[in-house]
Amino acid sequence: MLHQVGTKLRQQIHNFSGELCKGMGKVASRFVEEAVYGLSASGSVRLTEIGRSLDEDIPLHATHKRLSRNLADRTLGSRIEQNVLRLGAGRISPLLHRRPACTRTHNARET
Repeated sequence: MLHQVGTKLRQQIHNFSGELCKGMGKVASRFVEEAVYGLSASGSVRLTEIGRSLDEDIPLHATHKRLSRNLADRTLGSRIEQNVLRLGAGRISPLLHRRPACTRTHNARET
């Protein structure tokens, strides 16, 4: 049962990070997916803790070094930001076109 929950969580993170990384390369996409998973699994923002939660078959130092190198990409944040804005605009736009269920006009009282 626990394995199924972990597998489902990993798949949801994969789908979410795929949307965040649309138009990015494989290395950046993998980094974002691992970072999101590591943040949620470890509950920490420290690269060492994120790396430890990834539970890779390579030394922790190598994982930490890879995460640090990928995090240093200055364009990564702006590309993710653009994708978040694109996704948000797609969700907000339909809301702007809806008509309110009840429209009332209020008249000011004359005294």
